[in-house]
Amino acid sequence: MAVAYEQRSAHIASDLNHRQAAGKAVEAYQELGGALVGYLRANLRCDEDAHDLAQEVYLRIVRHPDLSEIQSLKAYVFTIAKNLLRDQSRRSATKLSACSVCADDVILVAAGSDPLQHFEADECLRRIESILAGLRPACRDAYLLNRTYGLSYADIADLMHISVSMVEKHIGATLRALRADCQVH
Repeated sequence: MAVAYEQRSAHIASDLNHRQAAGKAVEAYQELGGALVGYLRANLRCDEDAHDLAQEVYLRIVRHPDLSEIQSLKAYVFTIAKNLLRDQSRRSATKLSACSVCADDVILVAAGSDPLQHFEADECLRRIESILAGLRPACRDAYLLNRTYGLSYADIADLMHISVSMVEKHIGATLRALRADCQVH
């Protein structure tokens, strides 16, 4: 009988903690909802992603094991948001690195080779130039700074006065456009 009482007591305590966590999440949403989404939107430049990460912040508040440890709800919310942005940036960098091609892996056409190869290489370069010309200047500049001049994302971010995450997005957009053209041809 004592075991059943202890299990029931533990269940009630767990339910109480869950309700308190939900209350903290609602409090965070009411107090900081607009500021949090604004902060995330400024760092992501995408409204949907900002709202998705804000939802994740509230979920982490609800899942926190001991809310009595939180001294400042605002500091806790924005620390979670900052960490989520950092995690997303790392995931993006990993995805982008898988899409890039090392310059040493590109085979250049040698002088005196088949004229058809020259024609195909010229045609390929014209398509690439056309795609790059059709992109937003920021995407084109970030891509060329990285691929042509070998600058790191951090150096490009400093040079263009944008975040590293934004550099990743610009280069990612360029790579998607180039890949889309390759799939068409």
